Amino acid sequence: MPPKKDPKKKPKGAKNQVLEPGEDIRMDPLELKELQIARATLKKECLEEEYIIRRDKRVAAHQEEQELRERKEQLEADFKAQQEERYDIISDFTRQNKSMQDELIIRINDLESTICDLKDQLELSKIALDEIKNDKDQQIKQKEKEINEQAEKMEDMSQEFHAMLQETLEKMNERIDEKHKDSQDIPPAEEHEESAQPEEGTGTATPPHDPEPEETSSQPPS
Repeated sequence: MPPKKDPKKKPKGAKNQVLEPGEDIRMDPLELKELQIARATLKKECLEEEYIIRRDKRVAAHQEEQELRERKEQLEADFKAQQEERYDIISDFTRQNKSMQDELIIRINDLESTICDLKDQLELSKIALDEIKNDKDQQIKQKEKEINEQAEKMEDMSQEFHAMLQETLEKMNERIDEKHKDSQDIPPAEEHEESAQPEEGTGTATPPHDPEPEETSSQPPS
């Protein structure tokens, strides 16, 4: 690149020339040509510098755009991956929730069926228990009735036995009294004969202890 020239530098030959207002500049064609070349060169250099600046800006902008595009693509890829991951997680949770819900529904139905069966069994057990209680109550009442009847029978038999015993004792006392009275009225010789030979029509004399078998036979059964 050629060295930059000062645009304010005056052409050669016009160094000490002073222009008056309204005076035309009359220069040598060669000097005019050099001045035009210097102006064109300066303009070229300015344009080249501007081009370089714009090119650098364009390259920087292109690089920034490329970086932004890559960042955008990366963000889009990350967003898509997150969406897919989120969709997979939601799908897994939905599937697990559906499976757990189905299992809970089945378990609830099983428990409800078990509860119904237990309620039915409890109701049947209550009915059976009531029947058993009623049967037991009837049996107890029947036993109590039988016990009361046996007690009444035993009481009646005891009273009858007491009356029979009382009557037997009274008869024995009467016979003893009669024997005792007869023994006092008969002489000793006749008493001896009576003891040796029983009177006619009387039969064998009954000993005093004869009522005892009758007493034992009259006892009520236990």
